[in-house]
Amino acid sequence: MAKKSFSVINTRRSSGGMSVINEMKQNINILPELRDLIPPLLPDEFDQLKSNISKEGVREPILIWEYEENKYTIVDGHNRYRCVQEIGSEKVSWSVKRLEFENLNLVKDWMINNQLGRRNLSPSQASYLRGLLYDTKKLAQGAQEGSANASKNKDAESAPLKKGKTVDHIAQRTGVSSRTIFEDHKFQKALDKVGVTNPELKSNILSGRIKVRKKDLIDFEKSNEDEFENFIKSSDKTKSVKSFNHSENKLTAFKVLLTELDNESKPSEKQLNKLSTSFDELIKYLKNK
Repeated sequence: MAKKSFSVINTRRSSGGMSVINEMKQNINILPELRDLIPPLLPDEFDQLKSNISKEGVREPILIWEYEENKYTIVDGHNRYRCVQEIGSEKVSWSVKRLEFENLNLVKDWMINNQLGRRNLSPSQASYLRGLLYDTKKLAQGAQEGSANASKNKDAESAPLKKGKTVDHIAQRTGVSSRTIFEDHKFQKALDKVGVTNPELKSNILSGRIKVRKKDLIDFEKSNEDEFENFIKSSDKTKSVKSFNHSENKLTAFKVLLTELDNESKPSEKQLNKLSTSFDELIKYLKNK
């Protein structure tokens, strides 16, 4: 877990007569790059959270980090904070607790690990977060290796990984295989590419409102740039991905049969019929798309 400490927040007055807590509350700014690390809630889940907060207040403090002097951003509690803002910050009871980190990369590392520790993640969300963890670790490691004056972090979980491969350490920590981490990273990259053009679509895929298999999205993104762009803009996302992958599968099957026959000195009638059938199926499918 990333190195951190909790600051004790008292109710002493600032020079302007405002309590320290209220001063921090009024100086909270949302950093999109941190907010976007949090898997989105479904609309009904958010509405339920908002209803609970309007009745009972925010039970757990919203965790914040001072990223610049007297400027704070949220580390944990983005959805709760959004509820508070929509209800009215003066109408509900809520508090903050400050965490201290040395830099933004350690904040990201802590946030991702914190999210991975939750039990209510969907498979897509868990996959995306593991891929994101790998991505941030690789970036942090590269940055530190490129800086002769980089400070050493003694925390084993947040420090750049020196022994073995980054992917192996993350796989062991998250309880999956190294191969899964590589696939998660591809999935994360594909989703982030979607998010650049269509952030709502990315959010809907992560929340589960739009069902797309991880493998399908990875194959789709790397196979055909134009088709992928059409997918991002299309109205029926699931159908678009499935349609593309069905045609890809049929084309692949035809290519395999063609290769097999090419290696035969004298193809049998059965093999030729199989190739003919495969070709007919591919053409028929493409015509009826």
